[in-house]
Amino acid sequence: MDYTQMLSFVFVSSDLADGAELRRFLGSVTPTDAILFVTRLFSKCGSDLTQFSDRAVADGLGFIAFTGESDWLRSLYDERIGWAVRAPCIKSIVTLYRDCFAPRCTKSYNPNLESANPLDATCYMWWDRFHSSGYPMATDATDELVGRALVEVMLRVLEIPSIPCWWSALHGLGHWYPTEAERAGEAIDRWLGANPSVPQALRDYAAKARRGNVL
Repeated sequence: MDYTQMLSFVFVSSDLADGAELRRFLGSVTPTDAILFVTRLFSKCGSDLTQFSDRAVADGLGFIAFTGESDWLRSLYDERIGWAVRAPCIKSIVTLYRDCFAPRCTKSYNPNLESANPLDATCYMWWDRFHSSGYPMATDATDELVGRALVEVMLRVLEIPSIPCWWSALHGLGHWYPTEAERAGEAIDRWLGANPSVPQALRDYAAKARRGNVL
């Protein structure tokens, strides 16, 4: 199955409704192919996802990331796949935030308020999909390697001028705080200093993230 076919399959919800078809699809995609597909998708999300609605994009990204669905992001921890393949996929998450979440999420998003845009929750909860976070703590060298690379992505996401992206990056840094306290804390402090006019709710959340106190 080529990239265009995979794109259509993942982001057209009717295809995912057929359990037998879904199993055949997943069985045809190797872990390496999955990572290469995700890297290309995230890198080109600003153009390749414009044909799909916010709901379809949220569902498709959920399929890619959520445990119990494709489980493709778990392949980032698979040492059988070379780091030269996995690292670009992790780095491409920055582009997903910049070219998809930032322009398509609600500009004044606040996770404490109800939102009609399904992409808002997908963006905010993105970092809960990686098992190397502080919950549970990183348990081996692979978790640590991937975790540190993901934290680097969060730091870059904090540089994107987007309230939904800021909420999400702070959420991720809060989860990784137990294992990345110094780097996460310094990044949050720099962000607070550089953005004195952000909403108070977001500043309060940054303080919680600074203590690793996020849900």
